[in-house]
Amino acid sequence: MADGHQKPTVLVYGGGPLVSAAAVKLVRARIYPIFLVPPGAGYLRYHLSFGDAAVKERTRIEEVTAAQLPEEAFSENRDLPLEKMLQQQIDKLIQDRTVPVLAHRSLAETVNLLKPTVLVLDEDVPADGDVLDMAPLVVGMYPAHQPGRHCHVAVETRFNFQLGRVYQPGGFPPAEQARDPHYFKFPFTLCPSPIEGLWVAQKELGDTIRYQEAIGLVEGIEIRSPMDGQLWGLAHSGRFVNARQPIAFIFEGPPTDDFRSFGFREHAVAGAVLEAILAGLN
Repeated sequence: MADGHQKPTVLVYGGGPLVSAAAVKLVRARIYPIFLVPPGAGYLRYHLSFGDAAVKERTRIEEVTAAQLPEEAFSENRDLPLEKMLQQQIDKLIQDRTVPVLAHRSLAETVNLLKPTVLVLDEDVPADGDVLDMAPLVVGMYPAHQPGRHCHVAVETRFNFQLGRVYQPGGFPPAEQARDPHYFKFPFTLCPSPIEGLWVAQKELGDTIRYQEAIGLVEGIEIRSPMDGQLWGLAHSGRFVNARQPIAFIFEGPPTDDFRSFGFREHAVAGAVLEAILAGLN
């Protein structure tokens, strides 16, 4: 798919912890992915999400830095075609050993401009084109993305004994296997906001939380925890949230420092994504 001298263009649609862990592995393999963050995307575990650069403009996970492309750079080079301007800014960041992050662009438009070798899906597939035709290799996250329908291959992300397995079209388990006895308990609970409005957090990442204790406020109304646990993820304070949008990601076990770094799930999925990409490029 790519010759031995030219690095492949890997476009990641989304920016959560699973694909961010994969990005760290890709950078260690000397492949700098490009992130495209959909409008309105927010990541509760933002400290482990390169997509958060769309909010903070720059973020760092482990030894890898990601930065949003500066919009002002495009206005300074209006004589150049958009494709060349975009590639120029991407190349600048990569030369600075920084992962580029794009925001406020459609997937179809970005694919048309960058013509990626590999497309990695982290978000729901948008309805603005046939995603299977967007790149020679499309890697998805199962079960959100089905091989042969949304992607060419998919990586198992659920808490089961096949976590991290790469599925080919026709080679993934049917939906009824969701009742397989080898599934692990998903040890997290999402706490949604019952109303829309301005979110103000009263807790911080890593804090322990008790049942019915206030996590924060939406329009001055307390949002209380549905359980005892530890906050492994929070919506950014000071941002508008929609009704039913999750504002907290609560670990159901005893407090631990593990919230600070990628866990076995992220590493398993990241390794499988890297494996799928390298196998597809050879």
